[in-house]
Amino acid sequence: MDSVTVMTTMWPEFAHIVLGPVLAFVGVFVTVLVMHAHHRKDVQQREAHHSQILSQQAALFRRELETRMAERELAVGQTILARSLEALQGAFCWVMQINSLLNEASSVAASEAKTGDEKVDAYSEMHDHLRRARVWYDQNCVYLPRDFRSSFLRLLNLGHHHVTDLSSSRSSSDIYVWSSFQEALDILLKGMETFMARFSLIERAYSDLTGLSVRES
Repeated sequence: MDSVTVMTTMWPEFAHIVLGPVLAFVGVFVTVLVMHAHHRKDVQQREAHHSQILSQQAALFRRELETRMAERELAVGQTILARSLEALQGAFCWVMQINSLLNEASSVAASEAKTGDEKVDAYSEMHDHLRRARVWYDQNCVYLPRDFRSSFLRLLNLGHHHVTDLSSSRSSSDIYVWSSFQEALDILLKGMETFMARFSLIERAYSDLTGLSVRES
């Protein structure tokens, strides 16, 4: 039997013994590669989907946080404005009462019908009234216009001096106390105009926020 015949006879057996496992390994390897590729693709898709969900949740949380912060700022602003309006109204009442008090002090000083004791009592009540105004100021000064604070304190001090001078039968420099009164009144009226402008801004902010909430719902 020649070599060609031997090789031809042995080739099928050789192929079965050697190439069979090789081909099987290649097949398994390819299958593993394909499965790994599919698995990696599935993981990437899940990660992308998860990332998208996280981004959506983060955006929703950010919008809710911004809305709540805006609502809180609005509530604080409304509270401050309400207290400011109350303080401005109170300041106007006190300035007008001090106006009446100054007129009354001059009237008492010029009165010939009142006795000395009656004048003393009247002046004492005026001082008490000015002290009550100072107590009110101390409780509300943070809500008052900055310029008005110093002007109101100056008016109170000059008011005390004015009443003291009249009660002591000393000449009083009316021009200073009345000038201080006019200054306080002018600053107060200007502060009211500023308040109304701020109130309009808050109202517009409230309208915008309310409209935004309605659109989102």
